[in-house]
Amino acid sequence: MKAGIVTFHGANNYGAVLQAYALTQWLGQNGVDAEIINYQSGVFDKYRLFRTWKYKKEPYMLGVDFVKYSEKKKRNQNFDAFRRRFLPISEKVYRKESDFEGIADQYDYFICGSDQIWNPVLTKGIDPVYFLNFVRDPGKKIAYAPSIALKRLNEFQLAEMAGYLSEFASLSVREQEGIELLQPYCEKDIAMCCDPVFLPEKECYDAVCSEKHAGEKFVFLYVVGRAAIFKNVISYAEKTAKEKGLKLYYLIDGDKALYHIDGKNVFGCDPCDFLSLIKNAEYVVSNSFHATAFAILYSRQFITFLKEGTGSRMVNLLRSFHLEDRIYHDSSDDTLLENRIDCSGAKQMLEDFRKSSSDYLLTALGLKKALPQKRDEKICALRRENYAELLRFIEWRRQVYLVRHRNPEVVAQSRSGGVFTALSDAVLSLGGAVYGCMMESPETAVHHRASTKEERDLFRGSKYIQSEMRGCFRQVRTDLENGIPVLFSGTGCQVAGLYQFLEGTDISGLTTMDIVCHGTSSPKLWREYIHWMKRKYGNEISEVKFRDKRYGWKAHLETVRTGDTLHTTANYRVLYLKGAFLRPSCYECPFSRLKRRSDITIGDAWGIETMNTPLNDDKGCSLVLVNSERGRGLFERCRPDITAESVDLKNYLQHNLYEPSAKPADRRKYWEYLNQRGFDALTKRYGKADPYRRIKERRMIRKAGKL
Repeated sequence: MKAGIVTFHGANNYGAVLQAYALTQWLGQNGVDAEIINYQSGVFDKYRLFRTWKYKKEPYMLGVDFVKYSEKKKRNQNFDAFRRRFLPISEKVYRKESDFEGIADQYDYFICGSDQIWNPVLTKGIDPVYFLNFVRDPGKKIAYAPSIALKRLNEFQLAEMAGYLSEFASLSVREQEGIELLQPYCEKDIAMCCDPVFLPEKECYDAVCSEKHAGEKFVFLYVVGRAAIFKNVISYAEKTAKEKGLKLYYLIDGDKALYHIDGKNVFGCDPCDFLSLIKNAEYVVSNSFHATAFAILYSRQFITFLKEGTGSRMVNLLRSFHLEDRIYHDSSDDTLLENRIDCSGAKQMLEDFRKSSSDYLLTALGLKKALPQKRDEKICALRRENYAELLRFIEWRRQVYLVRHRNPEVVAQSRSGGVFTALSDAVLSLGGAVYGCMMESPETAVHHRASTKEERDLFRGSKYIQSEMRGCFRQVRTDLENGIPVLFSGTGCQVAGLYQFLEGTDISGLTTMDIVCHGTSSPKLWREYIHWMKRKYGNEISEVKFRDKRYGWKAHLETVRTGDTLHTTANYRVLYLKGAFLRPSCYECPFSRLKRRSDITIGDAWGIETMNTPLNDDKGCSLVLVNSERGRGLFERCRPDITAESVDLKNYLQHNLYEPSAKPADRRKYWEYLNQRGFDALTKRYGKADPYRRIKERRMIRKAGKL
């Protein structure tokens, strides 16, 4: 029997190559001739010595690649040598879908997994190859423990994945969260299986583990990501090594920059030495899934730090072994390593997990008789209906538009394409009222009512702070009770709040419009920024623009006016976009999803820069999602005032359309800096754009000054 495997074998990452090694070893032990299909996807590009595709937008990366050339070359050579020695990889290289023609007859079974092959962020969209789309016979298709590693997927991703999964004979994923995401839309049951590194006994790794660090006493620190972001992990390892009187070996699989670590750097060591570092360590400190996995396999004392966005993988892993107490949360956990791990309990749970996963794979390969399973037809029917409903929603969501107002003056005065003006004009022409946000003062944004175009014009422009309602909801209710048509615009949470307030009120005259929201910044940060600007320029601020369009739609520069002088900065924008100063509720926003509560959603048409459309001219373009028949009616009324181009939302699927902004792992450090040192120190340290962006923005400012 021969099985072809599609996985992340070509990544110069220790977990990637070792899980590929483990799966091929286990298959071989069970009489299966395993071969890794040499699919060279774009996932592996980041390990190239020279990342030429980055240089146009980030020229400084060329210098970074030159500086890191030697150590990256050493790493790549070590990984290539390991693959040549221990991984059975096909001679033929597959780069595109058409290369797979005729491959289905070469193997008895095809296995996709493990690693994060179903993570659409890593694969830059859903890659059909990792779902074995080139295999027509479902009986040959096995998914073994692929990881999604995300808390949520948008509806487009769910629909595409569910469509591929319906063609599998055997389905499993690596985390419970993956089952929770996919199972409601998949008729076939999805099993949870362990990562392949747990399938073989540890003797399988002893066969390739080097003796380099045998007999040494040390702490091993392994960080996946930038050193600057995971300072807490590094400082914990340094502190542990110092207190225990041990050496510190460290490996930063990311940007170390100029960050000093008090230990010996082992970057680029081969996977055999990596195993030795874990096997012989007194303590393992890491934020890596696979470092944690091997620490469990080798019964090492360890502590794990979670990574933002993919921490669920680690929680799920440790929960499987009842080792959740090894997760570091805050300074109260500084003594975690003093609590010894009960290795005997973990070993028994590992055996149970290994057996259930092995049974799944043996059954899928036809090497073990499947136990009869009773299908619950009601559950299967519900899953089919969920999937059908998802497809219906996707079809509706394709009614999306690029929009620009026909009046160039309106476009120039708007932050995007001027669609709010067109929609509100349609309501005002009916004698209606428009509710929106305006800057009442440089420090305060307030929601107001407008019954004229002059009043409405005050609502134009972006505001990256939360507006105060001040009885606005009561005014909306009064207007509706008096038969006055109302257009209410605001953030998703404000629209939801209005609907809740109006419960029991006739809302047939109400149209709601929400904006694609990155999140609202802390009022304190904005106040500190305004006070800092006053001190800097020695005068009162009379006007604020969060995005001044005179520099171009894509510039994202803010301006403040003191007296007759206009000052251009980017300090607030930089801090805002870091996401560290958003309100805590914004990180869990239930309204950042494609199924919107509002009748219309508007935002900047980001994504247009990659599309072939005459609206991509840096003058501004709005993205409009029509979410209801009521919204459709208003949109059609304003058609004479706009240019509208129907588009597929999939090409404009900006992040905050389907999920909230992520909470930065190092959020606390920004707040500590602000509270302890003040805004001046904060903006000097964290409020500057990268050098390339600053040069580009200075050119924009000079160009605007000549117009």
